[in-house]
Amino acid sequence: MKFLSKKETGTQESKPDQPEAIKTSAQKEGLMKKLVALFGGGSQATFNSRLLKLLGVAIFTAFFPLTVTLYHQPDYLSALDREAIETQQALSGDRVLASKVELFEQRLLKSAPYCIPVGILCGITFLGFTFFFFGKEFKLGTRPNFLLLGPKNNYESEDPQEAVRYQQISMSAVMIGFLGAYVWGAKNIFDRFEALDLNPDVYFNLSVRLLVVVVVALVIRHMFGSLKGRVAYILPILAFAVGMTPERSLVYVEDVVTTTFRGLERAFTPTKSLKTYDTSLDMIDGMNTSQKMRMRDAGILNSQNLAQVDIFKIFNATPFRFKSLMDWKGQALLFVYFKEDLEHLRAYSIRTVFDMVALEADKERLKTIANETKIPLIAIENFLMRTHIDPTILELKKIHKLLYPSPSVT
Repeated sequence: MKFLSKKETGTQESKPDQPEAIKTSAQKEGLMKKLVALFGGGSQATFNSRLLKLLGVAIFTAFFPLTVTLYHQPDYLSALDREAIETQQALSGDRVLASKVELFEQRLLKSAPYCIPVGILCGITFLGFTFFFFGKEFKLGTRPNFLLLGPKNNYESEDPQEAVRYQQISMSAVMIGFLGAYVWGAKNIFDRFEALDLNPDVYFNLSVRLLVVVVVALVIRHMFGSLKGRVAYILPILAFAVGMTPERSLVYVEDVVTTTFRGLERAFTPTKSLKTYDTSLDMIDGMNTSQKMRMRDAGILNSQNLAQVDIFKIFNATPFRFKSLMDWKGQALLFVYFKEDLEHLRAYSIRTVFDMVALEADKERLKTIANETKIPLIAIENFLMRTHIDPTILELKKIHKLLYPSPSVT
C-alpha cells in the first residue's frame, strides 16, 4: 500500500495539525479578499474608506436611540415633575384645578411609545446617509432618474453630459438639504433634551421633516435649474438653508405660485374684503423663537389658538412654566379682542387681560386711556363685561388669584 508508506505516516505523525491550520488561514484570507472585493473592488484603501463610511452611517443612525436611552434616566424623570408639583401646591386651594395638572407618569401613559417613531426615523436616516455616503457607488447621479432630471426628462434630446451634470447637481441638492434637516433635528433634540421635553412626537415630526426637505429641495433646485457658471454654486447653500428652514421655503414656493396665477386670483377674489390682522405668535411679548416652535408642535399656530386652548392642556404637553403660560394666554386674550390697539395699551402697562381687569373699578383711568389711545370707551367696557361671562377668562381669573393672592383681580 503505497499511500500508507512509513514515510508518509511519519510525516503525518510529526505534524498532525498543519493541514488544519493551513486550511483555517486560507479561509480567513479568502473571507478578507471577498470583503475587500465587496467594499473596495480589490483595493485595500478603498475598502478602508468604505468601512469608515459605513461607520459614519451607523453613528448618525444610532444618535436617536441613544438620546431616548439617556433621557429615560431617573434623574431626568424626577426633574420633570418639579414644576408640576409646585403648580399643584399653588393651586391647592381649588381641588378641581389642581387635579388638572398631570405628573410625568400620567403624561407618559397617554403618549405614544418611543419605539415606533424612533424606528421610523432610524430607517429614514439610515437610507439618507447611505445615499449620502455611497451615492457614487450606486451611480445615482449618472442613471436617468425622473425626479432628479425634472424639466430635462427628455433625456435623449438633451446633451448626455449636460443631463448627467444636471442630475448630479439635483442629487447634491437633495443630499445637502437632507444634511441640513439632520443638523436642525439634532440641535432641536439637544434643546428638547435639556428642556426635559423629549417626547415621541419630536422623532415623528423630524421623520416627516426629512422627507419634506427632500421634496422641497428638489422643487427649489428645478426652479433654479437654469443657473450656470459660478452662480450655480449658490445651490448647495440654498439647499442647506432649505433643510434648516423648510417651512419658509414652502412659503417662498407658495408665493411664487400665487404670483404666477395672480390674474386668476384677481378674477375670483371680490374687490372688497374684510380687513385681516396678523395673529401670529410674534405678537406675544416674551416668547422666543424656540418657544414659538414648541407651541407650533403642540398645535398652537397663532394667538387665536393660544387664546382658545385650555391652559392645562398646554402645560401638560409642554415644558413651559405655568406662570409663563398664564402671561402669554393673558396677552393672547387681550390681543384677540383689541388687535392692533394692543400696542397702545402696552404703553400704559396693560399687557394682559389681568392688567385690564385690575383697572375695572377705576373709571376715570379707563376714560383717560380711551381718550389718549383713541380706543372707544364702549369697546373697553364691552371687553370688561365679557370677562364676567367668558368661561375661559373666569377660570383664568380664579387661577390668577390663587397664584398671586391679591385683591387686584376680582
